[in-house]
Amino acid sequence: MLVSVVIIAFAFGGVTVIEHWWPAFWVCAGIVFLAIPAGKIIGIMNDTVVVQPGPRTRAAVSGRNSATDPGVKLD
Repeated sequence: MLVSVVIIAFAFGGVTVIEHWWPAFWVCAGIVFLAIPAGKIIGIMNDTVVVQPGPRTRAAVSGRNSATDPGVKLD
């Protein structure tokens, strides 16, 4: 909801600059500016997911399943 309001205010603010409606521009600028603390208050970024890196395995450097021995004989 907050993102939608900010996008609408930003777009309408762009129109107000073109049409020289300065009071409406400052209202839109205020809405966009106040969205920063409003997003912080409602915790807009609290639903992000942090993925923990899994165990890293090292690729085979030599042996049957490595790139140096693809299992194809070119004789």
